[in-house]
Amino acid sequence: MTVNTVFDGDTFRTIAGEKIRLLGINCPEVAHDRQAAQPYGNEAKRRLESLIAGKTVRLQLDSDKKDKYGRTLAHIYLRNGAWINEYLVREGLAHVYTFMPNHRGTEQLLKAERLARNNMAGIWKSADFRILDSHELTPRFIGQFRLVSGTVQSVQPWRFNIAKLSVSVPRKHRQWFTPAQLPQIGEQVIVRGSIR
Repeated sequence: MTVNTVFDGDTFRTIAGEKIRLLGINCPEVAHDRQAAQPYGNEAKRRLESLIAGKTVRLQLDSDKKDKYGRTLAHIYLRNGAWINEYLVREGLAHVYTFMPNHRGTEQLLKAERLARNNMAGIWKSADFRILDSHELTPRFIGQFRLVSGTVQSVQPWRFNIAKLSVSVPRKHRQWFTPAQLPQIGEQVIVRGSIR
């Protein structure tokens, strides 16, 4: 299918009118309504435009084909095989953002993200995206999607604590884990998600 309009770093429309959301990643927001652009939001949009605008791309779907907004969820590939989702993560213009059951490519995306973080590429230079230490958490971070690092201090079924942060696996997602996969006391972890 051929790309018509790029809306932001992870959303575009095809010439046929289908709205596509890149799967497994999230880019910083561009300015919309009364909300200012996030750091690197405009850069992510420009980069996606430079990579796919006017080009024919191939979509690879996963288990859930659409999101709640009716957008098609897909991994995007150019004719030469370049995987656009991974490309944006590797360049530091997106972070990994997965929801079960859509987990195709997650391991490779996480490797690309670690490389981008280690290289301080793109968003990883910004205070808005840096990994927070668990002791830094305050109410001002509520509602934000963040990466948080810390040492596991206590463990309960489907829940563990790192400093002030209690991390839980919601009941609806437990089918994707075994209790043995949860971290143990003393283990250093990085968790990601929306802070509540």
